[in-house]
Amino acid sequence: MVTYRRSTLLLFCSLFYTMLVYSISFGEENFSIKREIFLPQKFFVGDTVELRIELKLQERVRVEVPRSIPETDWLKIVKVKIEKASNNDVTVRIFFISYQPGTQVLPVIRLGDITLSNLQIYTSSVLEIRKVKYPRGIKDQLTFPGTYRVIVIFTFLVFSLPFILVFGFVKIKSLVLRIRENILKRIPLLEYRRGLLSLEKDISKFEKRIFYMKLTRLLKRYLSSRIGKNIESLTTKELTEKIEESGLDDAVVKKLMDFFKFSDKVKFQGYKPVLDDMKTHILVMKELVEDIEGIDV
Repeated sequence: MVTYRRSTLLLFCSLFYTMLVYSISFGEENFSIKREIFLPQKFFVGDTVELRIELKLQERVRVEVPRSIPETDWLKIVKVKIEKASNNDVTVRIFFISYQPGTQVLPVIRLGDITLSNLQIYTSSVLEIRKVKYPRGIKDQLTFPGTYRVIVIFTFLVFSLPFILVFGFVKIKSLVLRIRENILKRIPLLEYRRGLLSLEKDISKFEKRIFYMKLTRLLKRYLSSRIGKNIESLTTKELTEKIEESGLDDAVVKKLMDFFKFSDKVKFQGYKPVLDDMKTHILVMKELVEDIEGIDV
């Protein structure tokens, strides 16, 4: 009877040991660690560190983010992320903060069908780098925080202020001169636009000859400022030569000469234009300036 009980006990222990070995071997064979990377590679107490583990999984092994993250007094696991590179390749990213220097073992982390255990980390110590066995006492503060920075900035400003003022004055002067030049260039154009609006507004009130005299004078004044030569007192024949030398587009030159010839017929040959002719020439004058300046008038 004793022999029977002993054999039964041995059989039970053998079966239990076989099942235990099988479960351990299965847990080790359902994945393999390809590589472990710490980012940064060297870290200190209080640093946020990423442990990146690349795994090779067996078929039909399920990996998922743990439902609960283990906690310890010396370590805080901030979060765990899982990235799948392919069907069998998985990267586990564990973000943690170590509060104790030296070599430690991470707590067991269950990720679905696999369990990560015996993961060692080494946390460096500032005291270890400085080769001191205990912290030194706090030194008295020599200056207020930021004093050195203020002194450097103040010194830089003192020495660079003359150069800044000279450079700024030259830039401002150049800007003012450029603005003044642009304004002076636009004055003849503004006067021309005002004159056209005035003639267009009272076009029906003008005697035809007076209208063309005013329009011709307005155009000559504008062209004198535009081409840099005084042509207000020139005849149409003299105008032709000056305008052709001005570098204006051939189509613009032709429109100008056609208008001056028409204006001469009204002023000197007694030609009687109709109101539509006058309106047409107002539009022609606007188009001419649009062609010359590239803007709407």
